[in-house]
Amino acid sequence: MATNSTRRIIDALAVGTTVMVSEHFFSTFLSSPLTVKTLYSEKQEDKDTTKLYLAEAIAISIGFGLLVTILLKDWLGVISAIAVCALYFLIYMDALGEIDLSFVHNIFRF
Repeated sequence: MATNSTRRIIDALAVGTTVMVSEHFFSTFLSSPLTVKTLYSEKQEDKDTTKLYLAEAIAISIGFGLLVTILLKDWLGVISAIAVCALYFLIYMDALGEIDLSFVHNIFRF
């Protein structure tokens, strides 16, 4: 049985690795949200292409999270992947004009 310190290191590895790799998948598959909003949010074909790459990045990220969960025997791997994917999903759906997150943007307006 793992000690408390060992468990914390495994938790940190599960979360950190999954978050970093998931972010890499999104940055590899997709343009920035600003680029998506300004260049790809008008034509349906461009929106569909962006959604396809978004789905692929989500699937690969969750798959990696499951792999980390299995290898480390720590559910935080897949939980972290789902959290990152949910965040990116919301950001890109907002950039595509599919949902409205203006209330969040208003928080950051000066």
